Amino acid sequence: YSELGYLIQRIKSIQEKPVAIISNGSLLFEPQVRADVAQADVVMLNFDSWDQESLRRINRPLSMLTFKKRMEGYRLFREIFTGLLYLEVMLVKGLNDSDAALKAIAGLARDLRPDKIFVNTPVRPPAEEWVQVPDEDKIARAKEILSANRIDYLPEGEFVSLEDDPIRAVLDIISRHPMRIEDIRTLLLRRENSQDLEDTLGEIKQALESDSSVTEIKYGESVFYRRSIT
Repeated sequence: YSELGYLIQRIKSIQEKPVAIISNGSLLFEPQVRADVAQADVVMLNFDSWDQESLRRINRPLSMLTFKKRMEGYRLFREIFTGLLYLEVMLVKGLNDSDAALKAIAGLARDLRPDKIFVNTPVRPPAEEWVQVPDEDKIARAKEILSANRIDYLPEGEFVSLEDDPIRAVLDIISRHPMRIEDIRTLLLRRENSQDLEDTLGEIKQALESDSSVTEIKYGESVFYRRSIT
């Protein structure tokens, strides 16, 4: 967002809670982006690749973004950032869950002196069907090698839409992020009168099931709704 620095300043001017940014770090090679992001109190950066090929396979960036350019942006950002720096390693089975890959990531991470490292897994339906969650022993090994904490769980109630109509609100969100029925219920609890919740939830389910752009996905132990926009 081109006005990120201004946005952070305005947020801090009206409240005292820490400002956190979760980012894939793609544009930190740009000085202005580094300066803007450095105004946050907590920054979590994507950090699940260790060379150009792994970046391409896992993150699939635009051709203009090379691994070398991104790492240089990270290093320069670390020189100016005085807040809490977290790194998130998204583990993908067969891509970055081997000892060799994890040790390479750990070595690069040490150069950035992160305050914490977190390991995550694809807990929501990924963009590609072949993406799989690593075996538990691999995740445990990743925690050990990276000295990391796990955050691979499904939180509820984290979704927001500016749409007033609840059906349009859900369609808006699932165009960007898959939702479970539990997520939709929690969203409604924050917006609807509790006595109308079940009726509204039923209307939303009916609307989703009749919309050809919406797909119902069974993933893990949950069912998700995702909308495709063409």
